[in-house]
Amino acid sequence: MMVMASSLQVAATVMNGVLMLMVVAVVVAALRRQKEVIENDDVEAEEDADDDVEKLLAMLAVPMAMASYRKFLIMLDGTVVQAEAADGLDPISALREQRRAAVRAQAFGRNSSTAAEGRAMYEVDYDLFKLKFWPKLCQKVPSGCDAVLVWREFMSYIKGSYRVLDTEQGYLDLATYQEITSKCSPGFKDFRKEIYTAFKTYEKLREEWNYFDRMDVARHVIQQLKRTPYEGPPIHSAAVDEVQDLAQLELAVFFVVMKKPYEELFLTGDTSQTVSRAVEFRFCDLQSLFHHFNRSEKVPELDQLLINYRSHQKILALSHRGVVQPLELAFPHAIDKLAADTGHRDGVLPVIVKDVALEDLAQHMFNLDACSAGIAFGASQCILVRNEASRKKLPQSLSNALVLTVEQSKGLEFDDCILVNFFTDSMYEEWQTMKIFLPDLLEGQSKDAAAHRKRPQFENFRHALLCSELKHLYTAITRTKHVLLFFEEDSAKASHVFKMWEDLGLVSSSGLMDEANEKARAQIHQHAGENRGKESWIHMGHNLLNRQLYDQARSAFVRAEDQKMAKICEAYLKAQEAARTATEESEAQGVQLFREAAKLFHASDARREEAECWRCGGYLQKAAKIFENLGQEQPDLKIEAAKAWAEYGDYARAARLYEEEGHFDECIQTYLLAEQKQDVGRVVLVAHEAQALKADECFRYLQDIDDHDRAGELFVREGNYEQAASCFLTAVGSGDLLK
Repeated sequence: MMVMASSLQVAATVMNGVLMLMVVAVVVAALRRQKEVIENDDVEAEEDADDDVEKLLAMLAVPMAMASYRKFLIMLDGTVVQAEAADGLDPISALREQRRAAVRAQAFGRNSSTAAEGRAMYEVDYDLFKLKFWPKLCQKVPSGCDAVLVWREFMSYIKGSYRVLDTEQGYLDLATYQEITSKCSPGFKDFRKEIYTAFKTYEKLREEWNYFDRMDVARHVIQQLKRTPYEGPPIHSAAVDEVQDLAQLELAVFFVVMKKPYEELFLTGDTSQTVSRAVEFRFCDLQSLFHHFNRSEKVPELDQLLINYRSHQKILALSHRGVVQPLELAFPHAIDKLAADTGHRDGVLPVIVKDVALEDLAQHMFNLDACSAGIAFGASQCILVRNEASRKKLPQSLSNALVLTVEQSKGLEFDDCILVNFFTDSMYEEWQTMKIFLPDLLEGQSKDAAAHRKRPQFENFRHALLCSELKHLYTAITRTKHVLLFFEEDSAKASHVFKMWEDLGLVSSSGLMDEANEKARAQIHQHAGENRGKESWIHMGHNLLNRQLYDQARSAFVRAEDQKMAKICEAYLKAQEAARTATEESEAQGVQLFREAAKLFHASDARREEAECWRCGGYLQKAAKIFENLGQEQPDLKIEAAKAWAEYGDYARAARLYEEEGHFDECIQTYLLAEQKQDVGRVVLVAHEAQALKADECFRYLQDIDDHDRAGELFVREGNYEQAASCFLTAVGSGDLLK
């Protein structure tokens, strides 16, 4: 784990800020200091550390905001006057409405604010890229090149570099792309032109098909903020966790909106855990980003947090010597050079399970009969798989255990983990390559010396996918606090890695039921018993629900016998299916699925979600009424009601709701759509009196509707009596005063 800040004092300042994306790293730092001084029996230092912790916890009570990066962008975009992007795209609007208006536009023939030329806008993520774009691009890249590697080149470098800010087109030219990737992405050094040609094709198709990607979103927000400087609540400090999942361009947003990013921007993450398919990240590359915005400022220091409070020492030894060091040897430019983490406790060796069939695993671990179907697993025990396809292949005997993909598990931790078929289901086919690093690891040579060892048959491009695979493996291993089991159905594919780990003394290969692993089995029993109750499963269910892992959350609530929450998860699953269907398959089918989801939410008394789904399903009047009723206690939902009424076509009702909540600009725009000029003029004066609109904005609105009488009133307020008289005379001449 690495952090970037000028000092711990700055980290504390982060917690005093208006905006805070993550506070955990700061509190952990203080708690770590507290623990260290206690262990050293330093009474005076212990008292100081206690004071630090109390102060940090007290800071949690000050005003702050916590948000995902995506929500943060939407919040920022909402503070500026909307201007059409130079390329005609408005990806934020599409994100804000969650593709809802676009779905309705094509399904019901209504106008959509998120459509360009009447077409719906959709976001391209990796899955959609591989499904729709990759078949058009795969012939343009070197043979055998994987889609995930090409996607990462597009997002991390060609569109995700901070240098994109200096371009008009929103991406690097070929020469700049070749320059910046010469060290950080050497795998494609001989194929830059082919990759760039594929990228140009991607951009052409993206524009033709009216798609946008995450870098378009970040660039759009930065462009908006450059046109109209940020005037929202001051962002004094910000803390960003999991920073390794953000590209340089995405981080540049903080430099645009923060007052002192060089002093009060706190970044924390672990480059060995980069499981994002779109980003290749290193902390050392951030220096260029800081220099880009102000060369005179000192770049904040990098600090590594060496104490790991999650996993025990043997788990950490496997993750570092068995994964990180081979990663550093094979791809020295792919991650930051880090010292090994130190655990604060010892534990049992990870176990390679060779003596038990997968379908019998639960039976042998818990001494169950064959009909128990995984019921012995506790809420703190997890089966990790590569992807959803791997999950579906698991035997029925494990059906009631918590099962997550490696990517889904990121940020979570469990007492015990079973990593199933990580190598068997891997897209990488040459795991035997790992054995060439064993001599370096056994000899304990320095990384610099080992880097010069000749490694036969290792070509950066040919094995580029291995870099991503090792990072996923590291993430999977480090989810575990106590017991880690490996199970592979294709033992041959994993044999070279397992043999290397055995030679290094990092794992136990004698089998799960062997006497040597009795302690591991005992711990599994203990943890299952401690976390098998309803409360444990309810807690896990809410944790998974908050991460939008609806299927797994539903299973957890079923285990807890919480039928209401299980049904809510079913409704979310139906809505998720609707959004996917509308985006990738049939929009009409997607609309129908949204209606089914609305009924499920209604049955669970989840009224807000019900309204959202009715809205996506085209029942705008029904959605608007629900939002309006909910708005009596939740004022922000009145705005959702106003939007729904406007989409339905009842502009007058929408405008009244906007006016009630003080959203005068939207109110005026909606009254204009309703052609109610008298109300426009009235609201303009109300907004001016409330100081919600500046005088020049008010004059512009009044001029548009030829309301000379109210323009005169406004000039009187401003003390410009000559102009006021002129307006009143014009009003008399046009008959306005007689109306």
